[in-house]
Amino acid sequence: MKGGKREGSGRKKIDKETVVLSFRVDVKFADKARALIKKLLDGLQKQPGSLRKDRGKK
Repeated sequence: MKGGKREGSGRKKIDKETVVLSFRVDVKFADKARALIKKLLDGLQKQPGSLRKDRGKK
């Protein structure tokens, strides 16, 4: 069975780009900042709106 490339069939392929972000923070805040940035990036990769739901929790 050959996988045909019909328009509008299946999921759209999302191209991933490498994005380099650099932040300068104090050493004492480094772990906290790393965790926060990771959470933000994970939130971006999920569906929109999922970031808003867990904003109240800390």
